[in-house]
Amino acid sequence: MPFAELQSVISQLLAPQGTASVILPLQSLASFTQQLNTYGLFVAKQLDIISIEGKVANRSILAIQHYPTTTEPQTLTHPAVETQYHQMTIRDKQERYSETMIDLCRPFYLKL
Repeated sequence: MPFAELQSVISQLLAPQGTASVILPLQSLASFTQQLNTYGLFVAKQLDIISIEGKVANRSILAIQHYPTTTEPQTLTHPAVETQYHQMTIRDKQERYSETMIDLCRPFYLKL
């Protein structure tokens, strides 16, 4: 699905205070985020995922929300918002799961 189509659907279906989550390869991140403003959306949180400690992130999880409503007269710009940035490493250099990954996945895996 093209990003513009996905963002349009998110904008239409997302509740005013809701959050939509999207997982993207890092190389698609700029293309995806530059269009969000067109649909009244912004990235509230970005979690960059690093597969192995010491490597660069290869994907991101985005929490997308509508811009907050204001009582100001309508303008062509949206109110200033700030994205919260986080990182998570899946495995350490010895290829063991990181503590963060274990805590996140423990409810789903019996052998963690």
